[in-house]
Amino acid sequence: MKENMQKKDTRPAGEDGLEGARAAEEIEKLRLITDSMPVLIAYVDAGHCYRFNNRVYEEWFGQKPSDLDGRHVKEILGEGAYAALLPYIEKVFSGERVVFDGKVPYREGGERYIRATYSPHWADGKVKGYFSLVQDITAQQRTEKAWHKSEELLKIALEAGRMGVFEFDIRSGKVAWSPNLEKIHGLAPGTFGGTFEDFKRDIHPDDLNRVLNRVQQTIQEKKTDYGVEYRIIKPNGETAWVEARGRVFYDPNGGAERFVGLCMDVTARKGAEETLQNEFAFRRAIEDAIPAGITMVDPNGRKTYVNRAFCDMVGWSESELVGADPPYLYWPPEEIDRISQAFEATMAGKVPPGGFELRFRRRNETRFDVVLTPVPVRDNHGALTGWLASVVDITGRKGIEQKLQESETQYRLLFETNPQPMWVYEIESMAFLEVNEAAVRHYGYSREEFLSMTVKEIRPPEDIPKLAQKHADVPKEVALGLRSAGVWRHRKKDGTIIEVEITRSPIVFKGRKALLILASDVTERRRAEEERVGLLAREQQARREAEAANRAKDEFLATVSHELRTPLNAIYGWARLLQMGDLDRETVTSAYETIERNAKAQAQLIDDLLDVSRIIAGKLRLDVRSIALKPVIEAAIETVQTAANAKGITLDSTFDERIESISGDPDRLQQVVWNLLSNAIKFTPTGGRVEIELRRIDSAIQIRVEDAGIGIHPEFLPYVFDRFRQAERVSTRFYGGLGLGLAIVRHLVELHGGTVSAESPGEGKGANFTVTLPLKVLSEESPDPEMKRSEETMPPTPAMMLEGVEVLLVDDEADARELLTLILQRSGARVITVSSTREAIDRLKRKKPDLLVSDIEMPGEDGYSLIRKVRAREAERGERSVPAVALTAYAGRADRRRALMAGFQKHVPKPVDPAGLVAVVAGLIGLPREEHRAPDRSSDEANSR
Repeated sequence: MKENMQKKDTRPAGEDGLEGARAAEEIEKLRLITDSMPVLIAYVDAGHCYRFNNRVYEEWFGQKPSDLDGRHVKEILGEGAYAALLPYIEKVFSGERVVFDGKVPYREGGERYIRATYSPHWADGKVKGYFSLVQDITAQQRTEKAWHKSEELLKIALEAGRMGVFEFDIRSGKVAWSPNLEKIHGLAPGTFGGTFEDFKRDIHPDDLNRVLNRVQQTIQEKKTDYGVEYRIIKPNGETAWVEARGRVFYDPNGGAERFVGLCMDVTARKGAEETLQNEFAFRRAIEDAIPAGITMVDPNGRKTYVNRAFCDMVGWSESELVGADPPYLYWPPEEIDRISQAFEATMAGKVPPGGFELRFRRRNETRFDVVLTPVPVRDNHGALTGWLASVVDITGRKGIEQKLQESETQYRLLFETNPQPMWVYEIESMAFLEVNEAAVRHYGYSREEFLSMTVKEIRPPEDIPKLAQKHADVPKEVALGLRSAGVWRHRKKDGTIIEVEITRSPIVFKGRKALLILASDVTERRRAEEERVGLLAREQQARREAEAANRAKDEFLATVSHELRTPLNAIYGWARLLQMGDLDRETVTSAYETIERNAKAQAQLIDDLLDVSRIIAGKLRLDVRSIALKPVIEAAIETVQTAANAKGITLDSTFDERIESISGDPDRLQQVVWNLLSNAIKFTPTGGRVEIELRRIDSAIQIRVEDAGIGIHPEFLPYVFDRFRQAERVSTRFYGGLGLGLAIVRHLVELHGGTVSAESPGEGKGANFTVTLPLKVLSEESPDPEMKRSEETMPPTPAMMLEGVEVLLVDDEADARELLTLILQRSGARVITVSSTREAIDRLKRKKPDLLVSDIEMPGEDGYSLIRKVRAREAERGERSVPAVALTAYAGRADRRRALMAGFQKHVPKPVDPAGLVAVVAGLIGLPREEHRAPDRSSDEANSR
């Protein structure tokens, strides 16, 4: 060292020797100080050459003390290290103190981490050099990096395992949680309160005491390890399970200072455990409910499980049986060899079909026979984990088998004489082994044929797959004691399919496992049951239809009552007012018009009802002839014109002049047009417009009636032509009517070989009715005068055309007699009135009138009785027949025929048209006297037909 210092002594000649010695001493002290420091120290001059360095610096670079002095920094550090440090060197020569950490690629030492301080050395106002203080922190950096990496791995592991770290300072009550633990608790990082009270608030109330007791117990018992599972409630209300495990740290005096540990989210595991527990409990409940014994052993034969039924069967408890090795308690000493052979065969996987028949013993030393059926139990990888066996007590069955074997003669007798088909078939092959006479008789096969067949051959081919599937379960079902096999379809020899209820019993027949079958043919019973169900369904349907019909009838009767009472109200009211008098002429005229209008309306309602009755009975006929349609339509327009004018409705008509004539009934076609126009006017508001158009389209004609009225709801449109149907009951009552008009229209149009349709864009948008008729109808039928609307309507006659005619009028109703008397008297007739058949006969005995007019419906003897007596008296006395007219409210064709057959010449329906009645009477009186004879009933009947 001294040599080095001497070598470094560069004092100028002439300097005081004492000062040089003092300086050398200071340098020596400096070196002693710097050599003792564990850092690299050096002084570098302005030329970047070393002028001083400590021992650590020399050793670090592997240099001798004399080797560094005066050498350039680059030469010692290496070019790479020098280049890395040059920016800091230049900075220190600029007069700035430099402190930095960095990675430097040294030539000798390789890449190193350093922490360096470069301090400038000022002299004469200039930087003459710099002091370098360098600390090698490579090991520290590597340690820190390893620590950071370890910490990162720990963080990843904690996140992957859903774990968090906690620390609990017991004395201060402070609790620290890692971000992961906050996440487990549903908190954002850094939001945990940090106290033990905050921790307790997250614990489920039902688990809080248990957690606190565990903490208290751990501290009291001076334990170091701590563990507990509990539930927490997250801020969103969600419940989660966590498991906390940690260590308790104690001070030297044994006082607990802090808890440190991990907390893991085990919600998924707890859910799986609960599911497994539930499944185990469910499985155990099922196994205990099974009447057969269940037992399980591991691959070495150690008993691992028994169910309750097995314990009840043998008399030992589960704890006495589980864990035992063979021979087991329930193996009788005398049966050990045979049972051991079966046990070894099971372990070798050689289990016969149907299992083993063995004999076990009970705790009370009684013996019983069982069928033991073992099956292997394997894990998910297919490895054998044990054997599970069902054990069925067959003691009773064995006794039956023994008795059957010992009493073959008795069995044969019972078997053969049973009236129900019976047979025995082998379980394995399904071949018939025996049949009784009833089976031969019922199925049509001989005994020999049966014994060459299998059970499959008495089943329909389509049932064979189901049979095969079901038969595979037979051994298990038999082992469980299930005797009924349900109802099956069988096929007889002639191909007849029957339904048979099967009852079976397992037996051993001539050493073969078989089933004894009792077959009951339930075909007829099932058919009767199905028929009963069908009858019940039909009866219920009929009841529903009857109830619906009753409702429809009630609604219809209510409507008829309303519609008949409405005109009666006006007639009755005005009649009473007229009777009271004090009405001016204009009011009286209006009253008469109102009464007449309402009477006609009531007659129209009755006509509609009669038409519908004829339609339903199929008795409506047409008087078909060649007609021009234009006059028919114009007549209908003229009929409704008054109603249209009253509402200010414009009727527009358009006629296709190419249409000359068609075949049809003019009165009925006029009725069709009148109905359509009346409907249109009824449902068109005041001031509206109704259009009717007659046009030809190819080989057909169309009558179209269009209005701008209330329209038709789309849901009601398909039913608009149905009888008694109205769009709404409120509407029906507002507009009136029975809902028959359009139904009559449809039927009349169809009788003419045509069609009628209705269209409407919707409610409030009007409606369009179109009648389509062929130019030539498909069929024509002979006219029926009774069905013609104008049959009894004749033109008005002169006022006194009946002058001098004496009429005998018979009617029990005083009002009717008064009205009819007035009508006939105003035409000049002399009228004699009586109120009963008896009075009429008495009057006829005294004097015969020119003409007899009689009501039909009278109390006691009716009009039919009267005319029969009159005609009989005339025949007896050889007198001429007095002309007779029948009056009746029954206006049907059958009523007319009955009146003519009874002896009347004419039939006039009520209400009576005055002019029509006078015309009928005049017509009869005007006949030659020789024609006034009793009618030929046979010819009248033929004509009426």
